[in-house]
Amino acid sequence: MKGKSKLPCELAGYLKLGDAVIITDQDHRILDINAYYEQTTGYSRNSIIGFKAGFLKSGLTPLSTYTSLKNELRMGKPWSGVFTNRKKSGEIWHSSITITPIHLGEQWYFVGIFRELEQLKE
Repeated sequence: MKGKSKLPCELAGYLKLGDAVIITDQDHRILDINAYYEQTTGYSRNSIIGFKAGFLKSGLTPLSTYTSLKNELRMGKPWSGVFTNRKKSGEIWHSSITITPIHLGEQWYFVGIFRELEQLKE
């Protein structure tokens, strides 16, 4: 189900980073992404804002990864790990991601910064 929330101005600077960035609200609905995220995944900004971030799941990331992620974020701590997701094309992509919880006012937000592992050189 698609619903829209507004991105707080305090978080807008993260969208200027040179890595793929996704920002979600406390319900994990996508508030915004940057151009690098669009290039990496094939999804346009306007097509995914409001969707739950989990729609990219491929079913190939181990459940233990998501358990670890949820446990750390619930404690207000950043989490880093590797996801195997699907691009818009259906192609599988592996990414190293760090998700940082940020508390602003009464709300929690999550800033995810991805690096596509296929792009790394040995």
